[in-house]
Amino acid sequence: IGLLALVVVIARSLTRWLLRPLTGLERAVADMTEGVAGPPADVSGPPELRHFTAAFNTMSQVVRASLDRQGRLVADASHQLRNPLAAVRLRADTLEDFVADAGQSTYRSMTAELDRFENLLQQLLALARAEQLSGSRKVGLTTTAAESTELDDVVRERVAFWQPVAERDGHRLISHPDRCRPAAQLSRQDVEQLLDVAIDNALRYSGPGTTITVSAAPAGGSVDLVVSDDGTGLPEEDLRRAATRFWRGNNDGAGTGLGLAIATEIAAGHGGTVALERAPEGGLLVRFRLPLAGDSPC
Repeated sequence: IGLLALVVVIARSLTRWLLRPLTGLERAVADMTEGVAGPPADVSGPPELRHFTAAFNTMSQVVRASLDRQGRLVADASHQLRNPLAAVRLRADTLEDFVADAGQSTYRSMTAELDRFENLLQQLLALARAEQLSGSRKVGLTTTAAESTELDDVVRERVAFWQPVAERDGHRLISHPDRCRPAAQLSRQDVEQLLDVAIDNALRYSGPGTTITVSAAPAGGSVDLVVSDDGTGLPEEDLRRAATRFWRGNNDGAGTGLGLAIATEIAAGHGGTVALERAPEGGLLVRFRLPLAGDSPC
């Protein structure tokens, strides 16, 4: 019996020695999958496993460095292009009075492309900032937890802002205030940007004469900020792709395909999520599930 107990103790110790590095590898793989810059996996165990763990750590460092360089390249390139683009825009505007009638069509096409280029650069810069916030939160460096915003107040203000655009295009834009008046753990600027992305998309793509509804309501320990419409909506396969970068619908010739990607990163930077669903009224529903503020009355 004593010998059997000794064998069990040795077997358990050997098993722990073999499995401990595998547990560290599992954690490192999970961190890498979620984009978290966690500590490297512990190099221990048998020689073959130590070689494999060291190779994995090297690979993860290379991948992380490559992604960081890519993010900095997008931000730096977008920022550096703003000044020469502004100079081109200034020169193009001064030419308007000197363009002959035969060249007016070409001139308008050129200025429209300049508008699109300027919008794309602004969206790329916003995406880079949102990704930086999201990445900082994943590694525990975020400093946004102290900010909170009452959502009904922002909803009313953004609905009033977009109302002239909605009326011009024949849409009906309404809001449904909640009696609880929930507050989210985000800055007011971030909430405004989330709403602007969703309302702008609804006005552009929901179809003519639609009703767009904006609301906020508590959902357990979170709060849902919802923008829905009764328009044409999206097919199921497009619902899964609509928040990916540079995705645009078949009939979208003016968008950049970055709005919902930016909104996703902003929400993730505060511990929230974005979901695209089919609205009960038949169109598209964009649900921002955001952390509930500690001082919220809900």
